[in-house]
This record gives sequence, structure tokens and C-alpha cells, in this order.
Amino acid sequence: MKTTINTPGYIGTKSKLHQLDDVLRILQGLYNEMREERIVMYRCFGKSVGRSEQGLELTALRKHNPQLSAISYDIARGTTVRRIDRTFQEFYARCKIEGENPGFPRFKPEHRFRTLSSFCVKESNFEYNPTTGKGKVKFKGLPDIRFKLGRESRGRVPNGQIPCTIHIMRKTRGINLSMVFDIGDAPKIDDSIAPRNPVGIDVGITERAVLSSGDVIPKRVRDKRREKRRKRLQQKMATQWKAAVKEGRAKTVWRGKYTKTGRRKYHREWVGGKPSKGYRETRDQLKRFDYREAVRNRNELHRWTTKVVRAHDGVAVEDLQIKNMMKSAKGTEEEPGKNVAQKRGLNRSIQEQSWSTILAQLEYKAERAGIPFEKVDP
Repeated sequence: MKTTINTPGYIGTKSKLHQLDDVLRILQGLYNEMREERIVMYRCFGKSVGRSEQGLELTALRKHNPQLSAISYDIARGTTVRRIDRTFQEFYARCKIEGENPGFPRFKPEHRFRTLSSFCVKESNFEYNPTTGKGKVKFKGLPDIRFKLGRESRGRVPNGQIPCTIHIMRKTRGINLSMVFDIGDAPKIDDSIAPRNPVGIDVGITERAVLSSGDVIPKRVRDKRREKRRKRLQQKMATQWKAAVKEGRAKTVWRGKYTKTGRRKYHREWVGGKPSKGYRETRDQLKRFDYREAVRNRNELHRWTTKVVRAHDGVAVEDLQIKNMMKSAKGTEEEPGKNVAQKRGLNRSIQEQSWSTILAQLEYKAERAGIPFEKVDP
């Protein structure tokens, strides 16, 4: 059984942050080259390139590329070779499912490649003091990243153990560390003993969740002041985009594809490749705002799900196919859908209540507590 701890990371100066950005830029270029290699090899020679071949290529590249050799091999392999292989394997799996849109692996621009993955952590890469909760992550080619865990997180870290994997995520301002620890086998559940105080949970839209014990979790209501700020940022981005189009610094380009209903698909393109400085700043502010809202929501759900698991010795939830429930009602050009706007509003309401997060948190917390968790037919 594994546990994941997310915590902010701290780097001393701006120059060290720029050093991290340079590493991301180098690995982003390598990731895109590996993607292109797989496409060309299949189109021209009908051959597929696997993880082992690209791993050997990475080793050979490091001998001739000083920038790449200055980066830890574990970081480079985890961020490029393993990541591109996992992306293609998931694409092949989606191709086998009827009615699923496979979604071919995309080219990664700079703003979509913001995570470094490590799949081999050694004792020299990780320092941690369980008394103070302070620690440090050190990898070749990266600046030292410090962190400090709170009291609750400290209890989840086994003494003297290093993480199985570490993910370093570059946020708009700063860094976030995601560390995965192996905490041993889960407690065994004795099926012969029936739970004395079980609870059934029904998620919904008018109420976020209703418990069989009579407790009700009210639906998520966004703060009006924060929503006004979000709306202002969105309006500002739209104004900056229109100004850029008017001045000839940006344009809307047709992709050459159509939607199910026959409409053309467009995307925004900036002359010179990069958006204007003002547009980037506003976009970063909006990203930061959305990230904080997501953290607030996740923390609120953590408090509630922990309370439920501690108060009961058995949990039962509906086995909902949430992805299917949120499918669009647009239909196709030949058979257009009905009540599309109403279905769109329903999908937004489902997404806002975070059903998937609630069920996932309840499942792994029940497993850790050693109590039964059942998914029943809706």
C-alpha cells in the first residue's frame, strides 16, 4: 500500500528557478523528439519504437550532449522515456474500446510540460528530519529543493524511509513536490464479522452527499467575491486577445477538422510563437486562482471523508459511471441531440460537486483503516 504526500517546495533564488525552467525546456524538446521518432518510424518503415530502444538512445545522447549529461539520468528517463511510453500505451488501450475517442498523443508546448518525474530515488537524493518535518530533495542538474511537512503529514512518513517516486511540479509561482511512500500491506479485513456501524453514502447535486445516518453535506457553493475576480481575469484575457488580433499579433486558425455536429475546429495562434507579456501574466493569474480553488475544495473533502471513515466501520457507495453520465448530448450532424444546453448545465453541476474525488478519497482511506468499502449497484 502506498501513500502520496503533496507539499510546497522552496528554492532560494530566482536564478535557481530559471535553472529548473531550463531543465524542463531541455526535456520538453527531448520528449517531442521521441514522439516524432515513433510517428516517423511507423509511417515510413511500419515499425514501432519501444521504451527499451529509446532508453538506449537516451544513454547514447547523454555522451554527446553536455546539457543532457548534466541532468540526472533518473530524472531524464522518468520525464521523457517512461512518460512517452505510458502515453502511447494508454492511447493503444483507448483504441480498443468501442465509442472511445482515442486522442493521439499531442506535441507538448512549453506551458504544458511542467512536471519532472523520478522513478529511482536513492538515499543521496532525499534528506528528512522527522522531528522538525524539514527535508531536502537533491538531484544532479537541479537546485536543492527544501520542504517542510505539517504535523498530519509527518505521521504518514515511515521513519527512515525514502520515497518510491518523486514528482516535481513547476507551478506559476513556485514548486510543488509529490512524494509517494510505500507504507506496507493494508490491514486485513475480516469478512466473517459484520460491521456494527456501517454507513451508506449517496452523492447528488442538490446536496453534495447524503449519509444513511442522516448527516447531509451541503452542495459546493462558490464564493461570490472570488468568482467576481475570476470573471474579471477572464474578461481581461478576452480583451487582450481581441487587441492582439486587431493589431495582427494573433489569429484564429482552422485545424482542418470538424466536430460531430459538423462545425469547424479552430485554435488560437500567436505570430512569433509566444503570447504577449500581458496575456501571459493574466493567464498565469487565472491558473493560480484555479489552483487555489482546487486546493480549497480538495482540503474540504479531505476533512469530511476522514471524519466519515473514523466514525464508521463500513462504507458503501453507488458504483457510478461518472464519465458516461457526463457525456455531451450534442449528437452528430445526422442525428443532432436534444436539450443540449440543459445537459451541459447538468454536466457542470456534476463536475462542480467532485464526485470522483469523494469516492476515491473514501476508498483509499477505508483501505488504510482496514474497514470494508463496497460499491453497490445504483
